[in-house]
Amino acid sequence: MASDINFTGQSGYITTNPIYEKGTDKPSVLRWLLLGRKEWKHNGELKSKDSPHCCIAFAAQADALAKVLQKGQRVFVEGEIDYNQYFKGETKLVGNNIIVKKVTYLFAGVGRETTTKINDTPYEWERDDKV
Repeated sequence: MASDINFTGQSGYITTNPIYEKGTDKPSVLRWLLLGRKEWKHNGELKSKDSPHCCIAFAAQADALAKVLQKGQRVFVEGEIDYNQYFKGETKLVGNNIIVKKVTYLFAGVGRETTTKINDTPYEWERDDKV
């Protein structure tokens, strides 16, 4: 997947409670908004810009993520960019979504950092603890 030009990795905070739609005759869907921040220096002054990203997970991965993701968590999301366009009245709007392939749950405690990864196989969990 690393050679895929339509691949992205974004880190940030989940700014809304994830919206979970349990599927019966169609795959389950989980949607959330990820807010990342880009920082750079311009003429010696630190500048920043917030970038919102709509993330979408499907099927068994959505079922697994719905149990652990919540507003305020810091995560790293990897996936494909899905471009879309729609009309609001007569105005054409263009947006994009991240179709989630992998989520890494990031948090830091006192003196340690723990990362939990949810892989492409939704119920395969990895946990790395560094003391």
